[in-house]
Amino acid sequence: MKNLKRIIALVAVFAMVLTTVSFAATYTDIAADNDYYEAVETLSKLNIVTGYEDGEYKADQNVTRAEMTALIARVLGIGETAKNQMATSFTDVPASHWASGFVAWASSSNVVKGYGDGTFGPENNVLYEEAVTMIMRALGYEVVAAAKGGYPGGFIAAAIQSGVTTDVKNAVQGTFANRGTIAQLLANAIDTPLVDQYTWNSDGTGEFIKYDGNGYYD
Repeated sequence: MKNLKRIIALVAVFAMVLTTVSFAATYTDIAADNDYYEAVETLSKLNIVTGYEDGEYKADQNVTRAEMTALIARVLGIGETAKNQMATSFTDVPASHWASGFVAWASSSNVVKGYGDGTFGPENNVLYEEAVTMIMRALGYEVVAAAKGGYPGGFIAAAIQSGVTTDVKNAVQGTFANRGTIAQLLANAIDTPLVDQYTWNSDGTGEFIKYDGNGYYD
């Protein structure tokens, strides 16, 4: 876990360096005045997101649940490792699926939990609250979210409090999250301290400390 935190700390430093320089627009449809320009450019230069062959990023296009697991793994700096995980236990994510490794990693890491009927819905568009929940679980905030009411409101509240939703435009609970929204959430997540839980209660709550890449603090 400490190695993972060190990786995130390095990614965060790189991201901060990138945001201090002038970008040459990578995508023809994301101009400098676009709400998500900086987030998209930062993630693109970190090889977390990619555009399309026509040179566009397509910020308004929806993101699938499978794509979301891959993006989170890349943000955490473990994209290649996650991609090579074993097959999932979900009946609709066979080993032949392009995201099987990512979904398997996300499931084993408690980032995703599926629908409860043995399926994951890899091609389903990810809802805004689902995307936020996946990100916050990946950062260790489940205990924080549980104390605030759990899914979905507790995760959204934790995301707001930690800054993960800062500068996210037109994102509404119950609607699908597009590539622009996801880019901003992930860019914010890079700068968000990780949480380590060190006590557990029967209801899932407990005590925790945060880690910002340099050390722990309350």
